[in-house]
Amino acid sequence: MKKQNSILIGIIFLSIMFFSCSKFSDEGCHYVSIPNSLILILKKDGQIVHDSILQNTKLFYLVKDSIKFVTDFSIATDSNYSNDGFVLTRTIGFLSGIDTIKTYYLKYPNNWSTDTLFVDYTEPSLATDCAYILHPVKFNNQLAPVDTSFHFDSPAYVLNKQ
Repeated sequence: MKKQNSILIGIIFLSIMFFSCSKFSDEGCHYVSIPNSLILILKKDGQIVHDSILQNTKLFYLVKDSIKFVTDFSIATDSNYSNDGFVLTRTIGFLSGIDTIKTYYLKYPNNWSTDTLFVDYTEPSLATDCAYILHPVKFNNQLAPVDTSFHFDSPAYVLNKQ
């Protein structure tokens, strides 16, 4: 009897796991996917931008001529990557994928000119296996190169301000 109860409980458990974790339904994806962070390495004239400047750099977009800041845009705080020019955001994946905002602007301190960033995430769908897909990033209308020396879940795009 104990063996039958164990088998029955196991079948019920597996059934619940299968149906609750299934990512497909007739309508499409039915669980929340989280985009990978957008990872940027900011440089000026080929040199890493110092953290003191990065801390005051803002990422924003426009909605009907109103400026909206990407609130989670910040420098890397991991001691392995501080002072390496890393900035990142995860919110931009939701903004680009779901809200279809693709054009962003980097505003720097020190009266540096504002740069344009084109970021295109595809919204999760059955075609993307219910995941956000990040397409190559453009910086001032040029494809941003990827620094392949870093191994993250997302590419690390190098933005070299001239």
